[in-house]
Amino acid sequence: MTAIPERFKRRVLTHAISASCSSNYPLILLIQGHPGDGKSFQAYETLRGSNFAVMRFSSAELSGTYESESVSRFKDYYARAAESAETFPEALPVLLVEDFDLSPAGRQERSFYTVNSQLLSGFLMNLADDVALCGMNTTRRIPLIVTGNDMSVVHGPLLRPGRVDIFTWRPTEQERAIMIHSALAGTVPSLDFKQAMKLTRAFSELPISAFSAALNFCVGRRAMEAAEAAGYIDPVAIREAFNSTSKITVDELVAALRERDGPDGRPGDYRWRRR
Repeated sequence: MTAIPERFKRRVLTHAISASCSSNYPLILLIQGHPGDGKSFQAYETLRGSNFAVMRFSSAELSGTYESESVSRFKDYYARAAESAETFPEALPVLLVEDFDLSPAGRQERSFYTVNSQLLSGFLMNLADDVALCGMNTTRRIPLIVTGNDMSVVHGPLLRPGRVDIFTWRPTEQERAIMIHSALAGTVPSLDFKQAMKLTRAFSELPISAFSAALNFCVGRRAMEAAEAAGYIDPVAIREAFNSTSKITVDELVAALRERDGPDGRPGDYRWRRR
């Protein structure tokens, strides 16, 4: 079972419950923070584990070629969530949008808002103010949770208090250790919480996702070693290597996290660092 820091879980559940039941509560929860620190994943796991009907999608799916296409696509997601609430009334619906800062509602550096971005931002403002004014076949308030790394690119009026509740996720050392231990404990059996705390302190500059990526790196290296030992691509040996993740050690993981230099001694791609 995924362990999620209590502070994060409580903030997400408070929003999902309150926005579902109160017309005066902000409709949108905006979770911002460093990339790779588990915003979208933890929001989804929190909601799913609490019997919410979560419709999860990337903001890239809102992109469109024509004017108002972004609004039409969002309306479609909202309508589908409302329909699910009618079909399964025991589960409250929630929309979870990942990478919202890269959506049409945002803008890139030194660029103006496009027609699509203005239309989508305006629609979301109206939605947050009063669902009944948005030209849909439902007046139901469905909580909207959006995640992103840089929300300064989002249209300012959309972020007005009353429409949006902003949660900046910067996990503490203890919370990082909880997340790292949860991510690795199933496949690195020798890792206990005290060792997870040591990893947190030793690699404090790395995002949480770096530890899972390093684990995958170890598994990939095992598979390559199996292929080299066989002298040819042996599917059976490679599958066994991939299935041996439970044998990955803490020392192997640390070595992968520290492996940042190229073969000629110059800095490599720094694959694990925060971008």
